[in-house]
Amino acid sequence: MSKHYQFEAGMSVTGSNADKRIAIKPSQERLILAGLYNTLARVTGSKVYAAPGSPVPISDLAAELLSHKGRSLVVSGSNDPGVQQLVNEINFMLENYGETIDFSKTLNLRKAVNKDMIRLLEDMNGGKVDALLCYNVNPAYDFPNAGLFESGLSKVGLTVSF
Repeated sequence: MSKHYQFEAGMSVTGSNADKRIAIKPSQERLILAGLYNTLARVTGSKVYAAPGSPVPISDLAAELLSHKGRSLVVSGSNDPGVQQLVNEINFMLENYGETIDFSKTLNLRKAVNKDMIRLLEDMNGGKVDALLCYNVNPAYDFPNAGLFESGLSKVGLTVSF
């Protein structure tokens, strides 16, 4: 039987149905994945990287994943390439490629254009944005580099959130 662990900042339908849901800050995702990677690497003999430990307990999750090599899956909804690289490495260590991961089919859910967001942040921090309207988003909460957004926001004359 499958077991579902969900680490998330905001409550989702998926998280509410998980066997184990762990509330985290968006900024903790990379640290948790790095901690999980290192925990698995120590057991599998892979290279361990210098990284802070996970801010939440992950030993039960690591044990579950190791006991289901080739029959598990680790995913992240982040657009951060560093986070996705950690996820890929974890799935590689767990021998999930060719088993639970099938590259013959793709599913593209998020349509964000990161280069546009990066340009906006540069313009905001450079004092080039007079007004910013945000609809149904909160980059100060869920953007990977929220600090850069917040510093730029302080330089915008008018901000409106819908």
